[in-house]
Amino acid sequence: MEHIYVSKHFSLLIYLPNCFLILLRITIRKAMLIRISYFKVELVTVIALGFVGFITTIILSFSRDAAFYGAFIPIITIGLIIITILAIYGKIKNRVPKIIAMVFLSVSAVTLFVHEGYQTYLTSLEVVSTQDVDLTEYMPFAEDTKSVKLKGESTFKIKGDLPTLDGATALYPIYAAFVQAVYPEKE
Repeated sequence: MEHIYVSKHFSLLIYLPNCFLILLRITIRKAMLIRISYFKVELVTVIALGFVGFITTIILSFSRDAAFYGAFIPIITIGLIIITILAIYGKIKNRVPKIIAMVFLSVSAVTLFVHEGYQTYLTSLEVVSTQDVDLTEYMPFAEDTKSVKLKGESTFKIKGDLPTLDGATALYPIYAAFVQAVYPEKE
């Protein structure tokens, strides 16, 4: 069952660029029927796609993925403008430009799906908070500390230049017990 599900999405990625090219041809044919020159159609298309791309870039620059969309949308806009100009002048009917256009649109769609899928994965990860334990409760040499104390005197004591302890926050109660047992109490 999962194989069929994946193949449906893959076939959608193959047909989506082709559908865009077909819609583009229909629009150009209608423009030619009402005798609008190629240059005017090209100019209006470039202005319209450029404006939409610019506005979309501005809007998405305020999103959580501004770095990705800040580069992705202008690339897509330029690619769509080039594909549209090729279609207006009838060059998209040739095999090589048509394949390049379909590959560009497919790679763009896959890039978008992969990025959004990865962002969804990142948001689904559980965040572990380091503030669950109040570390001041385990301060060594403090009154009413929760730090464990030895019943007797420690046989090992550190004097002079004391090493700095650095490690995982979760092990802080263990570090505190060690410091309380081995380090000299400072005032």
